[in-house]
Amino acid sequence: YSIKMKDASGELAVVQDVDVYALSTDSATLSYGDVATFTCKVTGGRAPFKVEMKFPNVDVYVWSNNADDITVGEGVCTGDFEKTCKGKIPSVNYNHEGELTCTAYNTAKNETTKTDSSSITTTVTRAVFVEITGDRFPVVGADLTLTCNHHEKPYSFSESVTWTRDGESVVPDSSTGGSQSASYHGTVVGVFEDMSTDSQGEYACASEAVESAAVDVYAGKYRVGVVTVVRCHGHHVAFSWSPLKRR
Repeated sequence: YSIKMKDASGELAVVQDVDVYALSTDSATLSYGDVATFTCKVTGGRAPFKVEMKFPNVDVYVWSNNADDITVGEGVCTGDFEKTCKGKIPSVNYNHEGELTCTAYNTAKNETTKTDSSSITTTVTRAVFVEITGDRFPVVGADLTLTCNHHEKPYSFSESVTWTRDGESVVPDSSTGGSQSASYHGTVVGVFEDMSTDSQGEYACASEAVESAAVDVYAGKYRVGVVTVVRCHGHHVAFSWSPLKRR
């Protein structure tokens, strides 16, 4: 215990030392959008008492047994002299990257404060998904148009897309890019001109070092497929065409 003479009346203010002896998380590498939980363990102090878990720009959890203080964030503190406090991030974002600090405060009559803190450093990884869409059954001599779709949270699409055919690098004759940051979606449309049987194969694209699944492209003399006709009371009202897959 630390004892301090408050004033000439002889009244004493007793302050107990605090010790933040553990700060941990399941993984210091956090995935964007995921749930993350941090645990801070503290010894010493009963009332008034406060525990804060904070990143430089955002609170994770702030707890106090002072009725005048409002708890911030999601979490819970259990125990008396030895407290286990858990702070929860419902959805990780870039504000949760860097140094996380857990600080314990123990104050007696607002005169003397004992503090102790511990910290860990976290990183946030991006979630990227890449896929190819487009007409995969062009006629020989026609153009093949494929779209490389980049889905990411958070969004930092650079339109630097690479293409491969049967595992070998291939460059489209022309390409255009666009983005929809509000929906976390970016696209690059690649046009491969004058398709031939030599140009068919398995096409894939890569964005932000993430590669899509390969799609099978077939170039034929005719557009071979199945036509489905819908009739209503003897009249043709709609039809659809589905290409046959290459065997």
